[in-house]
Amino acid sequence: MPSEPPNSDPLSTSDFSLRDEELQRFIQQGVDSVASLVKTTYGPRGMDKLVELTGSKNERVFEVTNSGTAVLDAIQRGDGFSHPIAAILVDAVDTINRDLHDGSTAAILLTQALLDRGYELIDEGLTPTDVVVGYALAAEELGQAFDELARPVTYEETNRLEQVARTTMGPRLGGEVADSYVEIVVDAIQGLAAETDGSWIDTKQVKVVTDPGVETGLHDGVIVTRWPRGAEASDSDRSLVEFDWDSQFPDPVQNVTVAIIDSEIDLEETSTNFGAGNYSGVHIDSVDSLERYREGFEAEQRKLAERLASLGVDILISQVRVDDDLAHLFNEVGVDVVDRVETPEADIDRLANATGATVVSVPDSITAERLGTAGRVYEHTATDEKWTRFTRCDGTAYTVTLRTPTEHNAEHLLNVVEDALEVTAIAAMDEQVLPGAGAAQMTAAGAVTDLAPSVGGREALAVAAFGAALEDTVRTLARNAGHDTIDVISELRSVRANDGGESIGLNVTTGEYVDAWEAGIIEPRRVLSQAVETGRTNATTFLATDAFLHPNTDLSQFTPKTEHR
Repeated sequence: MPSEPPNSDPLSTSDFSLRDEELQRFIQQGVDSVASLVKTTYGPRGMDKLVELTGSKNERVFEVTNSGTAVLDAIQRGDGFSHPIAAILVDAVDTINRDLHDGSTAAILLTQALLDRGYELIDEGLTPTDVVVGYALAAEELGQAFDELARPVTYEETNRLEQVARTTMGPRLGGEVADSYVEIVVDAIQGLAAETDGSWIDTKQVKVVTDPGVETGLHDGVIVTRWPRGAEASDSDRSLVEFDWDSQFPDPVQNVTVAIIDSEIDLEETSTNFGAGNYSGVHIDSVDSLERYREGFEAEQRKLAERLASLGVDILISQVRVDDDLAHLFNEVGVDVVDRVETPEADIDRLANATGATVVSVPDSITAERLGTAGRVYEHTATDEKWTRFTRCDGTAYTVTLRTPTEHNAEHLLNVVEDALEVTAIAAMDEQVLPGAGAAQMTAAGAVTDLAPSVGGREALAVAAFGAALEDTVRTLARNAGHDTIDVISELRSVRANDGGESIGLNVTTGEYVDAWEAGIIEPRRVLSQAVETGRTNATTFLATDAFLHPNTDLSQFTPKTEHR
């Protein structure tokens, strides 16, 4: 095997392989580097990080956050993780962030704890297979412990859902969560759940916007945010004007009919020279043909505008920009244009869901059956954006407005509320919650530890190690809150053993124990279950890896050994 490269960086050479102790150190280095970024953010008393992010308008934004996910996301948006193990780990937990919006930090901490304890057992003589099997047995016991510990919840139980929302936002907002945020989240989730009796909650139908000049609240319908796009300034093929900050609807308009299109209105693409011939396409070979083209093109534009007006369309909503001349013709026949509905793209779907319109891609597809309605539409400016509000719609869609004092705070608060919406929806759909404050981990750790003696053999050591790794997450919770980890774990174990306190967790403020159910510290079962399973899967994958090969590695040194019987 090649000698260790300079600076202990095996990636600095083009020809290498890693096995045995070198590989173990290499894997732990990658996992530890990721864990070190997020470990101090864990829990309500986690430390803040100053993170550079890309804002909703692709601008440079600095956010103060104690979200481990935000830290990892910022690095991914930049140069990413150069260490391959770190990159694999971050990719693995990214699924939790995208699907559940919570639990990624817990998954990383469990990966680290299970990996470290697994390597310790391997150093003592266990094989990786022994550890993997033991961890699998422990995970099965953990599932049964969660079955017994979980409590039911429905979307109609306002108090329970408020506890879930508050528990989710608490760590991200320094432990203090405004009642208005909690009420907004729960009202939105219950409104969406009522449409399907709780079987499915589409949180994409809730848009969250921030601005220093608005009041925090929940609004029915969709607020479309528009602003001057940077790309427009470089568009020399169109007749462009300064962004129109004047409101098209300074006074609310009532009971409007809308059509929605998600592509550019291109009347030339399918033209037949506008009646100047029987051949397809636009052919200009003289001054006369140019004039005929202009007249024909204008006639086609006017024909489209008049057709929409005859259908009763009051507002044409376009995902992309509508040409100035065409928009003028629409206005002449009484059809207003709301275009540039491109960020976020989900606004088009929200508008369709709220108004009942069908999104089309070509103007010819706009028919009476594909139109929608909005009970009230009006427009106003908000700082550096123009907001068009579509409210009093028949469909279910909401917009959350958040008043934020600073731009840096805006991005953080927006992410916190969006994540709380997702997590609360999961609780309502799954109808199962667990006690928080580390109570579920401690109870599962106790159940797994109690199982170990009955397993017997070498796997019993791995089962016990799994239980200890679960307790490690509670140790991190206590350490970040400034409490003695030995005292905390000892007390929690004692209470569980003597009083049967399966829902006893850590009060991070006092360092004493607390009944999480009574304190209202609860979380969806799926979030913690997925975090544990992801941590186990990551750890066992790394533990079962016996070589890291660079493409230029000479594979002759890896000739399989013959097994003699």
